Amino acid sequence: MKKMKNLKKSALILLICVICVLSAAFSSCATIVTKKAYPVSISSSPSNAHISVTDNKGNVVHSGISPSVVRLKAGDGYFNKAGYSVTLSSAGYQSVSTPVEFKIDGWYFGNVFLGGLIGMAIVDPLTGAMWKTKTKNINVTLHPSSAADVSNVRTIVTEEQLIILYDLSSRANIEVHASFDGGVTFQGPLRDVIGAVGNNIAAENDKVVVWNVVKELGNVDYPNAVIKIVATGAN
Repeated sequence: MKKMKNLKKSALILLICVICVLSAAFSSCATIVTKKAYPVSISSSPSNAHISVTDNKGNVVHSGISPSVVRLKAGDGYFNKAGYSVTLSSAGYQSVSTPVEFKIDGWYFGNVFLGGLIGMAIVDPLTGAMWKTKTKNINVTLHPSSAADVSNVRTIVTEEQLIILYDLSSRANIEVHASFDGGVTFQGPLRDVIGAVGNNIAAENDKVVVWNVVKELGNVDYPNAVIKIVATGAN
């Protein structure tokens, strides 16, 4: 009888240990199954263009030459997804910029079914494992520069808008065009834009254009969008 009680007690202890191990193992489903950083392939035509990747705070996180593969972190703080702008530039060509965006990873919700409340509330939001990239490949076509030199084009993604910054070397008429096929063809000029766009825009660095993407296109889910600033001689 005593032996049977000891056997039951040992089995109970073993069961508790197994439960603890499983609980720890699945405390963060997305962290185990998915990544905290993702590779993004960047190429251009012509090749050997300069690559500059900035985060949404304007910090340069990578510089290189196309083609290249860059690993970018998915998270930007507690419960915040990251966002980046990739700018490609080459002498004699107009710079172009395209955003790199992230979305919530379906595995994050696996925490609910596997009992990983710690993973859902703390681990995955802190590590960035709750997000995954929308943008895996960037392949843009660079076009020859116009008379007025536009350079250093970059973008910042918000919930409903795309903030576009650029440098302008001389006074010009400015239009903003967008491509959704990696820069092969462009649509424009964009209509729902405000800021440093229109006629007789003065030369200056860090010119700002705000494009209301939702108003013009209905949503902001265009991970392969490429922005081009078209400058022509001022009137």
